[in-house]
Amino acid sequence: MRRFLLVWLCLAIPLVVVTAMIAVAIFRHVDLRYVTFVQLLFIPVFQAMVVTWVRRQWGVSHLSWAVRETFQHRVIAVFILLDAALIFLGLVMNRIPAVAFGGEASLQPWWAAAKALLAGVFLITAAWRISALWQQKKWILGLAAILLGLSAEPFLPWLGRLPEIGFVPDIGPRVIRWSIVYGGLLVIALVVLFKSQSVLRERSVLANFFLDLVVVFTFAIALIYPMNFYLRPFLSEPWDTIVQILVSLTATAVLAGSFLVSQPDGEPVDPA
Repeated sequence: MRRFLLVWLCLAIPLVVVTAMIAVAIFRHVDLRYVTFVQLLFIPVFQAMVVTWVRRQWGVSHLSWAVRETFQHRVIAVFILLDAALIFLGLVMNRIPAVAFGGEASLQPWWAAAKALLAGVFLITAAWRISALWQQKKWILGLAAILLGLSAEPFLPWLGRLPEIGFVPDIGPRVIRWSIVYGGLLVIALVVLFKSQSVLRERSVLANFFLDLVVVFTFAIALIYPMNFYLRPFLSEPWDTIVQILVSLTATAVLAGSFLVSQPDGEPVDPA
């Protein structure tokens, strides 16, 4: 997934620069329409997907291997099936506040927070058990700290307050401040995740796959937010529900991966 993001950056930056240069040099104005913004955002994504698929960095065979390997671990398989059932109930039973996404009394955010909390605990256990230098373990502990901080959000909301408590000067509209704060946090989280993957990759190949899924879901969220904020400073439906589902899936993937790497000696977990 790291290579995918690198390819995406190598395609997205030149596309934006060249598009702006052509617009100014030939048409004497920059096209700031919403459709142009979405094209600049998503065209490099599909190009990067094609490039990485041609280079065999992902494919159906890799996904089918991950599914087969997951069902070799009963704990992970049962948890994922139960988690998928809860997410499905949140979609089809959207009139029941307890399970519906977006409901004021919904259990979905609490469930995602519980998964992030457990993942943080498992990563701390993994850092304790693996034989690695402190310079390597600190990335795993850093990822655990991020997860524990995110798990506190439903209990003590803090993410929404960050742009307003002095981290960024009061310059420009609110969307600009949000982009600076949350964009910076996203970059930090991805760096910590990639550094942790480099340490944990040899401990469990399947765990590395789940951590790649974390990057996929996080990247999808990072695309949805600016696409919405370009028009309004909040998420509209159905994007709000999609983001909540992606957040829950991200927590599921990181929990599965952290559980695998926390096992003693990297041995298979409860094989079927």
